[in-house]
Amino acid sequence: MKTITTWFNKLNGKTEWDNPDKLRDAISALKDGRYVVEIKEVSHQRSLEQNNAMWAIPYAYYMHALTELGYFKAPSKQQIHEWCMHYCLPEDYKERIKAEWTALEPMVDIKTGELFKTAYRLTSTNMSTKDAMNYYENLQNFYAENLSSGSEDQIPDPDKNYKTKNNHK
Repeated sequence: MKTITTWFNKLNGKTEWDNPDKLRDAISALKDGRYVVEIKEVSHQRSLEQNNAMWAIPYAYYMHALTELGYFKAPSKQQIHEWCMHYCLPEDYKERIKAEWTALEPMVDIKTGELFKTAYRLTSTNMSTKDAMNYYENLQNFYAENLSSGSEDQIPDPDKNYKTKNNHK
């Protein structure tokens, strides 16, 4: 017997099948015997390409701008990552991962220049593809509103060939 793969969405108590006849027909065609049905939730973990784009493009812009503006002297990539997560992670994502947060070192508030210490450590590890897209958009918007030196200084949309096509900051 071959494996039958189908999917469905469950929303507000309603089930929507990709092909409602596929499963019924497959079960009808089975010979007498014992079978296992496994239902598992689909996880849409952010892709490696999304993660690489985040580290290669917006974080490079942030590193340059935050250094130029004096917020950091020589930041590590991890410091930039933590700073960006504080200001740009989608709020709904922060709420979903709150249980996984751990203590974080003090950082500089971009608006007041004062040190602050958040109660929890942020992480982007468990982002879905949608969360990663929202985060990237938040990175673009925050940069444009708070750090950009003008219309020519904008974080571009992700591009798999960005490193080879552009000499980014």
